Amino acid sequence: MPAGILIAGSATLDFAVAIPLMGFLTLAAIVLFTTLRTQLVLSKTECWFLLFLYLVFIAWIVMENFGWIGYLGLG
Repeated sequence: MPAGILIAGSATLDFAVAIPLMGFLTLAAIVLFTTLRTQLVLSKTECWFLLFLYLVFIAWIVMENFGWIGYLGLG
């Protein structure tokens, strides 16, 4: 048994929450590998776009946690 489960105990997994987050992770991976197609070098525009995508994700999660939006049904 993994040590984290022994320490923290079991937890239920809500796939209704996990699926949109995994979808966003998949989209982010596709965007990252698409921008890195040119010899693993990013242009400034691509850097700003990836940073913007990351900030959108952080803003989404913060708004979900405070209950300002309810796409994931957390609040």
